Amino acid sequence: MKRDLLDRLVTDRARGRAVALVTELSGGSQCLVYPGETHGDCPMGLNLVATAREALRADRSAVVSDGGARYFIHVFSPPRRMADGRR
Repeated sequence: MKRDLLDRLVTDRARGRAVALVTELSGGSQCLVYPGETHGDCPMGLNLVATAREALRADRSAVVSDGGARYFIHVFSPPRRMADGRR
């Protein structure tokens, strides 16, 4: 993983920001996908970005295929909190 992506991922996790790390399985290129932006060097088409954002919404990591390549989408979501029922 490139240092700038690692630094960004660590910062996002510390701040409780949801992010998906997308890794191309054959070449190892990686991108970070957020609800409104992306960062990194993997060649992602609109379908893959949409799939990664759906994985973020569902809070589920997955292996997917896009454009003849396979990708691992690793979702990092902040811990969920239980409501205490008080109003």
